[in-house]
Amino acid sequence: MTHVSPVPSDPSPLHGLARPLLVFTGLVLLVATPFEILSVFDSRPFAEAATGTIHAVAAWLLMLGFAGLLLTVPALITHTGPTGRRLGRTPVLLAMAGAAGGIVSQWYIGAVIPWLAASGSPSLAGEMGGVELYGTMALLVVGLLALGISGLRSRVLPRPAAIMLIVAALATIFPFVLVPLAGTALLWSGATGPRRPAQPASEANMSMAA
Repeated sequence: MTHVSPVPSDPSPLHGLARPLLVFTGLVLLVATPFEILSVFDSRPFAEAATGTIHAVAAWLLMLGFAGLLLTVPALITHTGPTGRRLGRTPVLLAMAGAAGGIVSQWYIGAVIPWLAASGSPSLAGEMGGVELYGTMALLVVGLLALGISGLRSRVLPRPAAIMLIVAALATIFPFVLVPLAGTALLWSGATGPRRPAQPASEANMSMAA
């Protein structure tokens, strides 16, 4: 009887959650897209639009989506592409920081700005926010760009999905483009599935022999 060596367990407890997290995050961002578009093109005065339901739904859905991304990136760390390469450490850290920045920016948009608008604060001055808000959004852009480039180089993410992430990051001045592109890229990656770490040939042969 042929002895079969046990296959090493996945090094990360989040490893098996990568696909469902990618699908979840992508779907949430796509659901948020029409609300984001309606919010961006709202013709009402900003102070009035900021206290509306559409503005709030868009912000909280996007915050949920970025929270999903924050969990998704660590789940992708142990996955390898066809060439055996993984996501780089620096891109992973940047992507996680970007997701955290996205969460903070959407919390500000969904909670702080409506409060300022309702209180008639002059600090709004017809604008969405200050330097801090745009700083967190810039962090999100850098994170998406790093994830897209690293996913493309390592091929952990499907090539079209990685390219869409890069384009989404570069199109940051158009949020109604960034959100659906990022959502589609993540959903695509989850549907096709990131590649699992390759099983050593010797173990694969013994498993087949059994």
